[in-house]
Amino acid sequence: MRTTVENTSVSRGHNAQVSIAKALGIILMVMGHAGCPGYLHDFIYLFHMPLFFFLSAYFFRDAKVVDSAGQYVLRKFKNLYWPYIKWSIIFLLLHNLFYQIGFYDNNLSWQELFVNVKRSVRGMWQGERMLGAYWFLISLFWESLLFGLIIWVKHKTKFRYFDLIAVVFLFLVGYYAPIDLLVNREMVILPIFYLGYWAGTHKMDFSLRRSHLLIALLVCLPLLCYFATFMKVVVAQGEFCNPILFFVGSFAGIYLVIIISGLIKSLRVGRWLDIVGGGTMSVLTFHFLFFKLLTLLFVWVGTFPKESLLQWHAPCGYGYEYLWWLYTMVGVLGPIACRELMKRITTKTIHR
Repeated sequence: MRTTVENTSVSRGHNAQVSIAKALGIILMVMGHAGCPGYLHDFIYLFHMPLFFFLSAYFFRDAKVVDSAGQYVLRKFKNLYWPYIKWSIIFLLLHNLFYQIGFYDNNLSWQELFVNVKRSVRGMWQGERMLGAYWFLISLFWESLLFGLIIWVKHKTKFRYFDLIAVVFLFLVGYYAPIDLLVNREMVILPIFYLGYWAGTHKMDFSLRRSHLLIALLVCLPLLCYFATFMKVVVAQGEFCNPILFFVGSFAGIYLVIIISGLIKSLRVGRWLDIVGGGTMSVLTFHFLFFKLLTLLFVWVGTFPKESLLQWHAPCGYGYEYLWWLYTMVGVLGPIACRELMKRITTKTIHR
């Protein structure tokens, strides 16, 4: 069996293997937030965020920037900046309601609310804890603009290796010269973004072949299992451990997930994961809210005390640590179910 990533695309540009890889990545993210066991948490964090940067850059093409730099920037504002601002304002407006329910321990005055909205609009300020995972949108927004600028300069100067040199230089500055968490983080993660760009541009072969599957399961998986015993990686906080080991672990995880995605693409579960992959933004936005709603249910039935509502991300310390799998399911399936329901309602309304 030999199915490449390129050949899985249908006429409208949908790529099932990449979509399933995104689904696996978002499930791993929710699992990490749901309070999974420490070793599994460390295993996931070795590669799950680099995977998203890689996949985000996979379909990047030079023409998008060179032919119309202005349109490229506008698309990033539309696809990343606007969703961030929209949901930040909505969740800020809901802050006091969540406080009354017991999700938060502080109330916002109208002045504080206005200041927080202004900060979000002006600088993509991450203020609402319910949108804690939105740091990725901030990071991807600036990563995309930075990389787009590098490609634009490369074509304007006609210097063939400018992108490679710029990425390496910025990585070294980001890793060894402390400037700011946001600045350093984006420069350190830039090589992952560049690798995704390179793989997509050169149509890198992720075919489902026996040799690729053996590499994924007999090399990448054991390597990640070993790294998880001593490495602590938290991309959001700019904690990368050893840079060489970070990149090796990231590439091993990315390769493992993409090959597994190709393996299950033809299975029934692959169709469900394809749907999840199309709704990663919904999961990113609402999984913390669904965590809270599940905890509220447990409080209502008397399983958890009311103060457990204030714990982030999921409650711990009540003898129910094994419930992380349930929080993972609710955190993924809840937003996806709401998204699919809204799509059906919208479709029926349009055709009515």
